[in-house]
Amino acid sequence: EEANDPLLRLSDAIAELVKTPANVDLRYEVADLTWHWKSRDEGAKWLFSVLEIEPRHRPAHALLSRHFESLGRSDLAKYHRTQAT
Repeated sequence: EEANDPLLRLSDAIAELVKTPANVDLRYEVADLTWHWKSRDEGAKWLFSVLEIEPRHRPAHALLSRHFESLGRSDLAKYHRTQAT
């Protein structure tokens, strides 16, 4: 039940993103919502799409650091943590 609102927002954000695909803030919101509420792997793909547009996007790097830390990939987690600061 607690996922209802975030998943509804995710659906709306994806619909908005179709209209403005280069909107980095909206793309990050989709990535964040996807990572937290739907699929971490799919969320990570969205995060990498943020970095394709804005390679120094700190929040995307920070969340990728958490992602890779959760996978036990400390090397990649460290890299993204460094990029986030």
